Amino acid sequence: MATLETLPRDVALSVFRFALFPGGPASLKVPELPRPEVHVAKRNAPQVPFDPVPAGVTAGLNAVKAAAHIATASKALRDVVMDDALWEEPLAALEQVFQLGDDPLDPVCGGFSGSAQKKKKYRDPRHDEESFDDLPVFTQYRELLRYVKMVCEDFYESCHRNVRGLAREVGFGPMSQSMCEETEEFYYLDYLERADKPLPRDWYKEVFTDATIGRMVWNSFSPGLVSGLFLDDWDILIGGANAFEYETGNRERFVCDLVP
Repeated sequence: MATLETLPRDVALSVFRFALFPGGPASLKVPELPRPEVHVAKRNAPQVPFDPVPAGVTAGLNAVKAAAHIATASKALRDVVMDDALWEEPLAALEQVFQLGDDPLDPVCGGFSGSAQKKKKYRDPRHDEESFDDLPVFTQYRELLRYVKMVCEDFYESCHRNVRGLAREVGFGPMSQSMCEETEEFYYLDYLERADKPLPRDWYKEVFTDATIGRMVWNSFSPGLVSGLFLDDWDILIGGANAFEYETGNRERFVCDLVP
């Protein structure tokens, strides 16, 4: 009876590829945080349950974990499951979506705030070109998956830090109140969706809750994570929701979806 150890290498790789990635590759798109089905008009209302990690990253980590376990069964199985040919395509797909950004430790790329410890923590492992390229393809894939997962999770948490400071700085409460009471059409109204609901008594507390502002910041800036950590995204990651420069062009990136 043929076993995985005795099968031709190409056949064994096909079997493992199907077993480790059932259904084919999952999406690597950074997920969008949905609106709550029922809006709770309270300042400290909890955010909806949400996983900020792309489905394809989670699936890849599960595949890596399973492969590492299989590799302990026998040397023959290890040789197959750690074959570069099995991991080259998933790694290429991951690197194509999550591009390499600026190096926070490069003095030429100035402007990265935070401590040296933070810069090392959030530095893409691909910046160490010699050491990273010398790793087996399996290890490269695993390390990049872990890095993307960490950045997505930490960025999501940072989008929900200092949200009240952002709300006060931008003036959501007064701005929204005046816009909804405005009878003339003007460009700010592109951000609003009129409804037949009565106006809130307190916009700042009832509409622009912590969860609402966090969702707006995440949905506005998280798509940029696939382009590497550039300065605006880096500032949010290190300093929280109100760290980005709202007055210097980021209005275009900040999605003012004001309806909870």
